[in-house]
Amino acid sequence: MLLMKLSVAIICKNEEKLIQRAIVSVQAADEIVILDTGSTDRTESVVAALNLPQVKFIKDSYVWKDDFADARNAAMDCCTGDWCLLLDADDFMAADSIPEIRAAIAAMPSARTIDCKILHEKSPDFYFYPKLIRLNAGVRMVGACHEVTSVRDAGPHAGTMILGYSENHQNDTGRVLRIMGQMYAADPTNSRTLYYLGREHYYRKDDAKAIPLLEACVKCSTFLAERADANLYLARIFWRNQRGCDARAACMNALIINANFREALLFMATLSFEHNAVRWCEFAEHATNERVLFVRNPP
Repeated sequence: MLLMKLSVAIICKNEEKLIQRAIVSVQAADEIVILDTGSTDRTESVVAALNLPQVKFIKDSYVWKDDFADARNAAMDCCTGDWCLLLDADDFMAADSIPEIRAAIAAMPSARTIDCKILHEKSPDFYFYPKLIRLNAGVRMVGACHEVTSVRDAGPHAGTMILGYSENHQNDTGRVLRIMGQMYAADPTNSRTLYYLGREHYYRKDDAKAIPLLEACVKCSTFLAERADANLYLARIFWRNQRGCDARAACMNALIINANFREALLFMATLSFEHNAVRWCEFAEHATNERVLFVRNPP
C-alpha cells in the first residue's frame, strides 16, 4: 500500500500563547507548515523552541489581504504532502486524530476532501467540515471569510478538531463583519454570504440589518441545511422583537425543511402555549439532528 504523506497548514499571527498546543497536537504529521501573516510577538521563537524537524515556519513572504481563503491557499501551496490538514493556531486536534486521518486517506483513494468533526472547546456545539484536502487535485479554498473548499466529497469523517479562542480576536472585533460586508458588496446574491452576514448582525443584535439578509438567504439558498438555519435565526429575531406569529411561522419553516432539527423543535416549544410545548419537547427527544448545519446547545 502506498504511504500518503500528510502535511498540516497553519496560518497565524501573534499566537505565542497558543501555537505550541496546536503544533504538539499534530506533531505526528509528516510536515507542518506555518504561514505567519505578520506576527510581532514571540510566535516564531516559541515554534523554534519546539525543535521539531518537520516544522517549516514561513515569515515575511505573505501580506495579509483580509482574505482567509487566500492565506490558506498560500499555506497549502507551501506544503509538499499528498494531503493537507487545515488548522488554526488557536485550534488543536484531539488525541489519536492523526492515526484516524492516515487510515481515512488510505481507505478513500479517490476522495479529494474529507470532513473532520469540529467541536468547540467551551461548548457542546459541533459540526462537520472539510478540513482535509488532497493536494494537487484542483481543490482550493474559496470565500474571504467563513471559507470553504471549492469541492466537497461525501463520505465518513476522520479526526476531531477542537476550536479554541484566541485573545487576539479582540484586537479586531469588526474583522468578520468587515470582510463579510466586502463579500456582500461583491456579490449580494451569494446565499452563503447572506447567511453568515445575517448571522453576524444577529449576534450584534442589529436586527434591522439581519432580517433582510436572512430572508434573502431563505429565498435563494439551495442548501437545505443553510435555509433551515436561516429560518431559525429569523424566528429568534422575530421572537425577541415580540413578533410571535412571525417567529412561529419562521420556526415552522425550518421544521418543514428538517423535522429532525432538535434546536428548532425546542424553540417551537418556547414559542408555544404550554399544552403544545410539551408535545414539541417530546418530538425533540427523538430528533436525530440529521442534515443539520450546526448542532448547537440551545440557549
